[in-house]
Amino acid sequence: MLEEKQSQQQTLVYEQKAQQAKLEQARNEREKDPFRPGVFHSAGSATIK
Repeated sequence: MLEEKQSQQQTLVYEQKAQQAKLEQARNEREKDPFRPGVFHSAGSATIK
């Protein structure tokens, strides 16, 4: 039971880290290409799926 909980937590942490990496990557992309259409008027949420 305890082991199952631990592996669930590890999965959660892993998913959070992956999400974080995706957000950072998207942020970097935006900084590199600030004139790409859809960057400013989507307050970051629409571009990150």
